[in-house]
Amino acid sequence: MRFSTNRFISVLLFKSTVSATLLFLLYFNFGTCSNIYGQSPSENSLTEPATASSINCPGSSNDSADLFVVHLGSDQSKELFLVRLEMFLTEFERYYFYDEAHESGITIQDKKKYDVDSAVFITSVFNEESGKIKIKTLIHDAFYAEASWTADSKRDFLESSPFQKIKRDLENPISKAASSNVIPCESASVACSGNIYTFPSNTSGSAPTAVGGYPNYGCLGSEPCPVWYYMQISKAGNIIINIKQNGNHDVDFICWGPFNNLTEACATGLTGTCSSFSPSTPNCCDNTQASCANFYPRGNIVDCSYDPAAQETCTIPNGQIGEIYLLLITNFSLSSATLTFSQTGGTGLTDCNIVEQCSMIAFTANPGSCDPNTNTFPVSGILEFSNPPAVGNLTITDITAIPNVSTVYTSPFASPMMYSLSNIPCDGAIHSITASFSDSVNCKITRPFFAPAANCPIASISGGGIICGDGNSNATISIQFSGIGPFNFAYAINGVPRPPILNYSGPSPYVFTTDTAGTYTLASFSNQACEGAISGSAVVIVNPVPIPTISGMDHICLNSAGISYTTEAGFHNYHWVVSAGGIISSGGGGSDNYVNVTWTQTGSESVSVIYSGPGPTNCTPLTPTVLNIIVDPLPSANAGPDDYICNNVSQYQLHGSGTGTDPNIVHWTISGGDGTLSDPNILNPIYFAGPIDLSMTDRNVYFTLSLEGTGSCAGKIVTDQVLLRIDPTPIGYAGPSGEICDERPYPLQATAQYQNSLTWTTSGDGTFSNPNIIRPTYTPGPADVGNTVKLTMNLSGCKSLTGDDYMMLTVHPDPSATISGSTTICEKDVTPITIDLAGIPPWNVTYTNGISLVTVTGITTSPYIFQVSPPVTTTYWISAGNDLYCDLPVDSIRGVASIIVNALPDPFYMNASNNGVYCEGDTGIFIGLNGSEAGMNYQLYHNGVLLGSYIPGTGYPLHFGVFRDPGQYTILGINPIGNCIMPMTDTVIVIMSPTPVTDFVSSTICEGDSTRFSVSGNYINKTSYWLWDFGDGTYATYNTPNEPSHIFPTHGTFIVTLTVEDTNNCRYTISHPVIVRPNPVAFFSYSTPNCIGSITQFIDLSTIPDNQGFIQQWVWNFGDGSPNDTIVFPENANVRHNYLNPGTYTVNLNLESNHACKGKYSTTITVSKGPKASFTFWNSCQNDTVSFYDGSIQNGGGQITGWHWDFGDPTSGSQNISNQQNPIHTYANGGSYLVGLATTNFDGCSDTISDSIYVKQAPVAEFTHNSSCLSWPTLFWA
Repeated sequence: MRFSTNRFISVLLFKSTVSATLLFLLYFNFGTCSNIYGQSPSENSLTEPATASSINCPGSSNDSADLFVVHLGSDQSKELFLVRLEMFLTEFERYYFYDEAHESGITIQDKKKYDVDSAVFITSVFNEESGKIKIKTLIHDAFYAEASWTADSKRDFLESSPFQKIKRDLENPISKAASSNVIPCESASVACSGNIYTFPSNTSGSAPTAVGGYPNYGCLGSEPCPVWYYMQISKAGNIIINIKQNGNHDVDFICWGPFNNLTEACATGLTGTCSSFSPSTPNCCDNTQASCANFYPRGNIVDCSYDPAAQETCTIPNGQIGEIYLLLITNFSLSSATLTFSQTGGTGLTDCNIVEQCSMIAFTANPGSCDPNTNTFPVSGILEFSNPPAVGNLTITDITAIPNVSTVYTSPFASPMMYSLSNIPCDGAIHSITASFSDSVNCKITRPFFAPAANCPIASISGGGIICGDGNSNATISIQFSGIGPFNFAYAINGVPRPPILNYSGPSPYVFTTDTAGTYTLASFSNQACEGAISGSAVVIVNPVPIPTISGMDHICLNSAGISYTTEAGFHNYHWVVSAGGIISSGGGGSDNYVNVTWTQTGSESVSVIYSGPGPTNCTPLTPTVLNIIVDPLPSANAGPDDYICNNVSQYQLHGSGTGTDPNIVHWTISGGDGTLSDPNILNPIYFAGPIDLSMTDRNVYFTLSLEGTGSCAGKIVTDQVLLRIDPTPIGYAGPSGEICDERPYPLQATAQYQNSLTWTTSGDGTFSNPNIIRPTYTPGPADVGNTVKLTMNLSGCKSLTGDDYMMLTVHPDPSATISGSTTICEKDVTPITIDLAGIPPWNVTYTNGISLVTVTGITTSPYIFQVSPPVTTTYWISAGNDLYCDLPVDSIRGVASIIVNALPDPFYMNASNNGVYCEGDTGIFIGLNGSEAGMNYQLYHNGVLLGSYIPGTGYPLHFGVFRDPGQYTILGINPIGNCIMPMTDTVIVIMSPTPVTDFVSSTICEGDSTRFSVSGNYINKTSYWLWDFGDGTYATYNTPNEPSHIFPTHGTFIVTLTVEDTNNCRYTISHPVIVRPNPVAFFSYSTPNCIGSITQFIDLSTIPDNQGFIQQWVWNFGDGSPNDTIVFPENANVRHNYLNPGTYTVNLNLESNHACKGKYSTTITVSKGPKASFTFWNSCQNDTVSFYDGSIQNGGGQITGWHWDFGDPTSGSQNISNQQNPIHTYANGGSYLVGLATTNFDGCSDTISDSIYVKQAPVAEFTHNSSCLSWPTLFWA
């Protein structure tokens, strides 16, 4: 059901209980749109001017409303939006803004109305907790509607999305015809007889909102997606206009007239004596209703229809020459379509040669920068227009400037033209600039722009500081500023304003001094243009004059370290002074309120300090403070002189003394000794040495005397130390008694302690290397050999004390040894060698052959005999030896043993052909020696029996011949010198090997399959080489028993040959034929086109090469999920299939021959949907042209490419058929006809529809009249 209700656009502001503000753009479209949009943008998203949305409905439903929401997060962003919204509403005068508190329910507060003729009132209730908003509207108390909407949550409500749509519509504004209360008919297009107007339907915008019943849209309840046309009558009579949209999309219209001119129509002419909104006037009829026949015209409403059809007829009755008529066509369906209209009947005509009226096309405004000297700016731009008046003025005015600024241009006018305005006050506001012709009142245009901000001054105060309250100090305050003077300004101290400075034209900064404490800020700063921005502050602190004090000791002991003196903290620039006897160890700096002093002189000293107050002013006391100090001398201690004693003295008295000390406070301590003191608390105690003191050399014992001062040095400890060294008497040890051979040197192993001098003496005739050292070397004399001598060590030590010790040394005679046993032997033979020994057993002997040493130990009898087997001639001799006491001297070693060795023949290797194995039927095995020596003889033995005589060596390999007898063969080498015999390396075993007979069989295969080969035979495990020749040019070799597989390149018969070789290199070859069967070749064709609802025929075209067998089975898979279709020979392999859904399918055909060979073929088939045929027609009268309109749709298939019409009128001959999309046909006779339409798409799929058309019989015009004479009345009868 459709509602014949007005539609309107409003802007509402609802305030919630929270700080955020919601701005709603509300569009009620009863009967059309049903979506709710919203967004919660950031403040930055409002950088472009905001605008109300054009009425562009994304969908269609009845009894619904569109709610567009913008959520503003702060007052600042709200104000920015309202300013830019106001700029927009000033130009497009049909949007209204209200600020309404939701708590009041229906009370309107602070109504901001931008159109004084507005009669729309809006109330609302918004519950933030439930998320429900209820909107009520009232228009002149004549219409009431209510709509409510509930979101799932508040967030859903705030996060819907109109803001981008609003922003987009502002950036791409809709035409004035859809965005202004001024009727846009002056920009309407011209229509005239004889033309057919076809164009894409408008899908956005709306006709201007009716306010106070104007404009009167008659029967139309809504005016979405409008187009405007006007006509001027050039021939009197009726005008019949056919209006239609393709695709069965609803189209409506209203026509007004007659008017004298288009301006009259646009300004006040769109009225009528019926309406769809006011109960005081009758409702406007739909001209398609039978009850509305002859209803129009009603006032200026000539005709109107809101029928839901896609085709309408507009009738202008009895038009007169020169009259103007205005036609509004709306696309109520809101869908993309094609709109067509033209005059299709009537005797009247309209004129296309209408003079165009003045029209503004484009208007730009480019503001310049603000002049700082005048606080004004210029604006310039380009104005584009058409058909300007020939006379009069063109005025361009900034209507926002106070006062307005204008420029006037006189005719003639040429478009485009450049303009400029000057001396516009800078204010940073949104300005509106208009352009209008004096002789064309409605030819005007307005554009907004942003003016630059005024050059207001900027000022900042700084300075101040900390000063002393001595009446002589001042702080400096500086006021830095920029801008155009003169200036008026004032500052405040702690918020209390001071007298202002007026008409100041001096330089920046403005500087003054003060001694008043407080915070200085700017209260105001302005020039003649405006109040400036102020910032900054200056703080002045006034400090009192300080009075210093000093805390610390005034009577101390000399050299007391780090005595601390302090004064008041929290000040600056401390200045400490210490007298000459003091040294500052820490502190005393400019920021230190303390100083640490070490006093180094006795007598009277002093410390003084002076400082200034806190802050940079450094307030200083008038005089420093001085502290007088007395320094007492330090005490001293003397432990006595260092001393030295021997360990035969066990007691020692100390000699301590001191000055300036307390005689009752004495203390001795010991370090380095283990003795004790008779009394450690007297000045002269006795030390009793401990056992360790008396047993060590150079024993250092330290005694420390500690004394304490008196008076101010009480508690001051002084010390002194004395050293007592203790040495023992001398002690000596001559070492153990020893033995030595003959007159060899003997090193002594003596020890001695505590001696000052040492001397050695002997009882024999030997000598010492140095008789005055502890460990000299003693060399026996001739008389000492065979005897024992006494060696004595004499000592002298501490304070001339003496001591001595001795050891006994036995001197033994040297032993001797003789070697013998020279002879001649064969290589590897053994012979004895003899060594005769003299001396005291047991003996140890080392002998050598010149290459290695051999040592024999523990020989108890003489001679010693051992066996040798040298590889070559070798000489043996004795290199060393000893008896029980002494080593063999060189002159006591005698003799050599020379062994002459005759060489054996070298052990060459025996060799034999094929490792001694020969194949059955061969000649035998060749036997030889891989080398020989000249001068040697070689003999061959078979199973230990000599074969023939010897062969002399040549220095080269030897050949003994070819031998067939199985068994073991050996060779001996003989050196004729000494008859030395050597068997040659290795033996040869002669073996005869049988032939490796092998066979194979193969599997039955199809082309492309793998053929497997199986081998058989008694020697398979002994076969080491396999060579396969597959007969197709390919080969394979293996080194182990193997049953290979092979894929032959095509079908046919192939001779396969196998050659084998065993581990003894014996070979065997065999060949067999292998038959490879061909696979069937799958192929099929299918019928076309392939459309939903039709059967697809599949024709099998498969074959088997060379007619080798026949196809046993066909398996069809149609790719649509249906079961496979299996055909078995001898059934027919051709099949049919019906596809239920459109799409592309892969069809597979799998074959199997009677030899089990397989084949496959697949291809894709596309199944399409056919079109949906439909048509409409217009005008069905006898002998009139009937227009047929194709309404067919693709229906999900390909593009429609063919039309075949049968008009059901065979009497018309060839005219009865047409292949045009939208043909015409003239029926010669009235009656009912069956019209058929067949449509075909790009894929070849088709659809057919037929419908009856009734052709109305044309009336027969006849009349009669009476006979008449000149000047007599003539009577006519129809």
